[in-house]
Amino acid sequence: MVHSLLKLAMPASLQYVGQLFGEGKATMREVILEWLVVVAEELEAWEQAWKLEDIAWENTQEEAGDRAQQECWVQMEALERECIDLLLQQVALQTQALEDEDTNCQTLHTLLDLTISFMPFTAWPPSMAPQGP
Repeated sequence: MVHSLLKLAMPASLQYVGQLFGEGKATMREVILEWLVVVAEELEAWEQAWKLEDIAWENTQEEAGDRAQQECWVQMEALERECIDLLLQQVALQTQALEDEDTNCQTLHTLLDLTISFMPFTAWPPSMAPQGP
């Protein structure tokens, strides 16, 4: 209905006035009054159509904005998951490095203990030499 009113619009009112005036059924004043009524109705139809179009456009914009916001949230969540995964990998690497360091330190301590225990007492520094009676 809105589309048919939009198609007719002003030319329809002019055609209607031409018909009234051409038939000689109305005076100029009646034709003008009738034409004003028709124009007012057409303007009301145009206004209603514009309101409907504005509402439809606003709804479309809101939906597009909602979709864009949803996509943004999905991307941000994926980035947060990726960040957490990278942090977990980093913690695993640091834990492995600490375990390796502990193992290496224990091996080094064992080697040093063995070296010192098999050194002759005379090779020890004076501070570590056993005290005699």
